[in-house]
Amino acid sequence: MCLDEFHYAKHQYSFEMIDGRTSDLIELFKNRTSTNIRKHLSNYALTNRQRVECIITDMNAKYSTPLRQMFPNAKIIIYCCHIIQLAMKSYPTYMNHYSTDH
Repeated sequence: MCLDEFHYAKHQYSFEMIDGRTSDLIELFKNRTSTNIRKHLSNYALTNRQRVECIITDMNAKYSTPLRQMFPNAKIIIYCCHIIQLAMKSYPTYMNHYSTDH
């Protein structure tokens, strides 16, 4: 299962849930708060949520807790593009610090 947020209007974000095998949209949440995500996911039977093997998501920390609670058997996988993006953003700061210290 893939979970991600996306920008759809000025200052408005939604949260989408996609089948990782078929790329089919499972559900679209109008609000991306942890409470709202937990509320939507609780509509699915626990037995179905327990069958989810892995969840691919971004690095947004506010999703980690509800995803672990709602999908107790799933491995949480951070999408590699988000890791690369974070590394690229921090690289100039690291290089500036490193070059001034040494």
